[in-house]
This record gives sequence, structure tokens and C-alpha cells, in this order.
Amino acid sequence: MLKYDFTYADLAVKFSETGDSDLLHQIAEADAARHPHNHADMAKYDIPRDTILELFTHYLTAHKTDEGREKALSTLKTNIVYAKENIVKDRFAEKTALQYLSEGFVFAGSIFFYIWA
Repeated sequence: MLKYDFTYADLAVKFSETGDSDLLHQIAEADAARHPHNHADMAKYDIPRDTILELFTHYLTAHKTDEGREKALSTLKTNIVYAKENIVKDRFAEKTALQYLSEGFVFAGSIFFYIWA
């Protein structure tokens, strides 16, 4: 069974609302933070990526005006609610993927939900 993990998305919304830097540390420690950091590091993206904390500080603070942040935050909150109420409840990702996999296939892993607010 897949685990739908909203830890990062929920913390990112809280950080975007409050600016509390302690939340950035919690984000950097979340399971969801490792994958995008590894990807950015392997792809050698031209962004701050020496540490997970540095990467997510960049993602969540770079190039945002107050107006842009508020608009994006409203949309992101709506999308997170939709995902929690519909995608997770209906196990949409699993049902869709299982159509293309062998009968009896069982998932093991997590789906992480990301936002760049």
C-alpha cells in the first residue's frame, strides 16, 4: 500500500504563512526532502543545494512578492485540500497505476506532495 505523505506540503504552507525559520528545519528533516535534494544535486541545478536546508530555503523564499505569495498560497491550500479529500480517499494513483501492472501487484512506498510557495 502506498503512503500519501503531506508532511512537506503542510509545513511549507505554514512557513509561507508565518516565515518561521524553525519550520524550514522541520522541512529539511522530513522524508519528502531527500528526493528533490538528491535530484537537484545529481542534475547540478544552478541553485543553492549544498544542504537540504539550503535548497528548501531557496525554493520557499526566492523571487516571491507578497502579492504573488498570497495568490500562490491560496491556490496551494485549495489543491492540498482537494488531494487529501479526493486523491487519497479514492487511492487514485494506485488505481490508475494498477491498470498497467501485473494482476496482484502490491505497492510499497510513499507519494510525497510538494509545493514551491
